[in-house]
Amino acid sequence: MGMSLLLSETKPLIHLREAMTVEHPLIRRERTNLKRIRENTQALQAAGQYPLQFQMPTGIQFELTGACNLRCKHCYNRSGDSDVQTRMKPEDWLALSRHIVENGGIFQCILSGGEPLLMGETLIKIMDILHEDNTGFVLISNGLLMNHSWIQKFRKYSFNWLQISIDDNIREKHDAFRGVTGSWDAAARAALGVSSAGIPLAIAHTITPDNLARLPEMVEFAYQLGAGSILCGETMVSGRAAKNEQILLNEEQRGAMFTMIETLQKHWGNKIIIRYSIPEGIQLQYKLDLPVSSIIVRPNGDVRLDCTLPFTIGNVLETPFTDIWRSKGIHSWENPKVRAYIQNLASGIINPDFINHVSRDRVL
Repeated sequence: MGMSLLLSETKPLIHLREAMTVEHPLIRRERTNLKRIRENTQALQAAGQYPLQFQMPTGIQFELTGACNLRCKHCYNRSGDSDVQTRMKPEDWLALSRHIVENGGIFQCILSGGEPLLMGETLIKIMDILHEDNTGFVLISNGLLMNHSWIQKFRKYSFNWLQISIDDNIREKHDAFRGVTGSWDAAARAALGVSSAGIPLAIAHTITPDNLARLPEMVEFAYQLGAGSILCGETMVSGRAAKNEQILLNEEQRGAMFTMIETLQKHWGNKIIIRYSIPEGIQLQYKLDLPVSSIIVRPNGDVRLDCTLPFTIGNVLETPFTDIWRSKGIHSWENPKVRAYIQNLASGIINPDFINHVSRDRVL
């Protein structure tokens, strides 16, 4: 198949990601792994050893702000754009954090934005509340503000990983991609500071037609920075990337990317874990039959199903989070609209009138 199919031909997307005619062995293995996880979970459920549903999510992502100090070409949620609302005030995030702890708590909180460090001391206060309840963290940052002072504050928390985004081993390429001169130097300095402080470091690396050939050098660079892992993946057709067709991989390039990742994994072994993003529809498809365990709270207070699923189920500024979760969140992925969207995404079908983080989210 060539370009992804459209549900409607009336408003074609500028360019759509091409679907692979022959699935790469790496993806086939990932499908097998996901299938095993699903089957094992269902077997445990049948034996009464795994919950059929969660009364609280095991993980929540806080998109703390819509503000950002970069203007990345690929930003999936258009952080920094003038129409990205930030209605949640610092006291709202603190109240939400306390509410979550008081109602059973969570295992993991992903802190993102926008750029979460723009929250200043509020970020530390949020983390303190959750940390006292033994919550683990993933922090996603561009590194521009992450100086020695920030890193020292972070040392007391339990991080699954702290993620710094670096999109090229060439300074000028990264800066052009992210829209701010000096952003590469800041990111590299932040990454080295994080790993030197003993905090688990992950480098997030977006693969484009321009930087694909330099992936081996990028993995080497991440290793030199002290990263325990590098998260590689192509751009989602979402947000700002939907208007930047030149950064999307075609079928041949995607196949080359997976082959390169496979080769690099064998070369590096356990020295650095090379992770990769499989097409979002595939992973979502296998989660359909599992209990919902995670959710996102956006800067405007909306509770969103997933970063790739443009559906909301309430707003924490209007309704307590636990009420939203227990009335809608637990069964949200059973909704026919959600299931249809995921199945279409897994098949390479994109509705040009319903683009993630371009079109308005749909309320369930």
